[in-house]
This record gives sequence, structure tokens and C-alpha cells, in this order.
Amino acid sequence: MGISVAVPSLLLLLLLSVALLLPPAAARFSFTYNFTAASDSAPSGISFQGDAFFNKFIRLTRDERVGPLTSSAGRAFFSRPIPLLDPVSRRPASFASAFSFSISAPEPSAASGDGLAFFLSPFPSVIPNRSAGGLLGLFNSSARNGGRSLVAVEFDTYRNDWDPSDDHVGIDLGGIASVATADWPTSMKDGRTAHARVAYDAEA
Repeated sequence: MGISVAVPSLLLLLLLSVALLLPPAAARFSFTYNFTAASDSAPSGISFQGDAFFNKFIRLTRDERVGPLTSSAGRAFFSRPIPLLDPVSRRPASFASAFSFSISAPEPSAASGDGLAFFLSPFPSVIPNRSAGGLLGLFNSSARNGGRSLVAVEFDTYRNDWDPSDDHVGIDLGGIASVATADWPTSMKDGRTAHARVAYDAEA
């Protein structure tokens, strides 16, 4: 789906996207959010932008019963900055995040949206205007080849002009065209739960 094409977006059932800050120094810490069971209340410490909302799970697109899914985009992210610099050495710190997600197309035969992304960005971060569709709520059309310092791991479900295939994982550095990709072995839109682990090794 291109940026100007109006096609229903995916219903994203679960995602933990975290916006992170690179502060000058801070103490090390860890945190865990467990979404293994549906809950009636939104988790504390998670903020929502755009069309994202909480209804037993984190959902990143509009509720299809309330309004059209066309051009819907949302973010769920950690509400406070997370230090990624070692306070002593001032070097980037290693980190890892594991999460599960499920993507369901409203109808299996219908055209659907473009996927989701785990992203790291300066804090605070605001969802850009015109960032739905292939821009995954990360970039607007004018920033497709650059922009603010943002790194993302995308779980892409639709082949746009800059994509290698439909279902793939990509690494985005400051723009939506991935610098590295790998094909996903099955369809990501079938509603099955997928498990992902994103890790950065500062020593590598």
C-alpha cells in the first residue's frame, strides 16, 4: 500500500513499542510488562498516541466498530525516558526487549495495512502527521529518507515501493527504507501470536 492509497489498516492486537531517550547519564535499571492475560485496565507507564487505545490488549489502530480503519496509525510507548548510556563510561549501554504481538486483517481476503514497529527515539516523541500506511506511524512523507534520530525494527506486512517483499522484518535508521531486511517465513496477518526479541550489543 502506498502512502496515498486508502486501504484498511491492520487491527493490531498486541504490541509493546518503547520510545527511548539517550540522556547524558542515569542509573541502570530494568522493567517488565507482562501482557500474557487480557486486562480491563491499561498498564501504568504506557502512553498512547494517534489512534492507539487499550481494550484488554494494546491496539494501535481504530476500533473498526467505531470508525473506518483507513489511514489509521497509533503508538504505544513507555511514558518516561529510558537511559541508554552507561553512567560511568558514557558509552552506549546494551539492552534487550522481548514482546509478543498479533496482527489480524479485518477480512482475510481484503487488502490490509502495513505492519508495526518497535522503535527507539528521542524523548518525548510525537507521532507525525500523515504517517499511516507504509510509514508505520514513524515518519511522514517529507521525512521518508531521513529526519529525526529514530531507529526501528519493523514487522512489515505489505510491499511498498521501498520494501523487498510483503512479510518481512527490517531495520530502519532515520527513514522508512530499511537498511537490512529478512523475510518472515509465513503471513504476519493471520492473527497468530508472534514472539520477537530486539537486542543491541554495545560491545559488538
